[in-house]
Amino acid sequence: MDLDFTRGYPIDLRPQERRKRAAGGAVGDFEGMAARVVARLTGERVIIQDDGSRPAMPDIRIEYATKPIAYVEVVVDIDTSYAAMDAEVSKGVQSLPSDRIWWVRLSGRSNVKEVRRRLPALLAADTVDPGTARQLAMMGVTVDGPGIPRSGETGGIYLLPAGTKGSATPAWAPFLDWLAAFLASGETADVRSKLAATKAPERHAFVGASFTTNGDAFFALHEEGRPELPASNPALPPEITHLWVWTTPGIGRCLAWFPDMGWIDVIDHWATL
Repeated sequence: MDLDFTRGYPIDLRPQERRKRAAGGAVGDFEGMAARVVARLTGERVIIQDDGSRPAMPDIRIEYATKPIAYVEVVVDIDTSYAAMDAEVSKGVQSLPSDRIWWVRLSGRSNVKEVRRRLPALLAADTVDPGTARQLAMMGVTVDGPGIPRSGETGGIYLLPAGTKGSATPAWAPFLDWLAAFLASGETADVRSKLAATKAPERHAFVGASFTTNGDAFFALHEEGRPELPASNPALPPEITHLWVWTTPGIGRCLAWFPDMGWIDVIDHWATL
């Protein structure tokens, strides 16, 4: 009996510090969340194996009971400058003093230190004049407000990473175009090379769509799209045989594409709790 194995839950070989560092990132521990989904869907022994002990190790392996071992590489489509901005906002002061209530959304090109230093003066008035609007735009921020605090409520300038906008209904053509371009890009060259080196029959890519992903592609995975699925197969590089797609940080629908099943919504196919 394998005392470490519980169906539906991955075995995590990563050191605690590595897990903690991942959890504190812009997308949370997406690798850990992905492994849980894979374990729950397959019901097989799933291991988060990339503990940093050697280079080019795929993130996850699936030890099937009746098939050869498969490997999974997890990757998130996120702009690095946006991720750095998000981390800077999260670890520092997230609100600034004001007599009014302002909601300020920062883009990936925003300098968080500059934003914190300049906003109190720029938003001291009750309106945003054209000159101030230009300065805010140059800083890569957008603002909503001002609002008037209710009785007993204090004002403040609240800093938030910017979100994204997209179609309210699933737009599968932009979704498939984004996937094809991302999986064939230089950003995922490491994913392709790691999977190819395994020579395994099944080589899975688990892709996370973030707030910096194409908005139509991101919102195609929202719950409002159930039960609709893409009508076309994804265009996969030869190194990738199976595909999973989810929004970060582990919200919305998670879809998977397998050669023998086509597209599925994983919530409809759980093998375990």
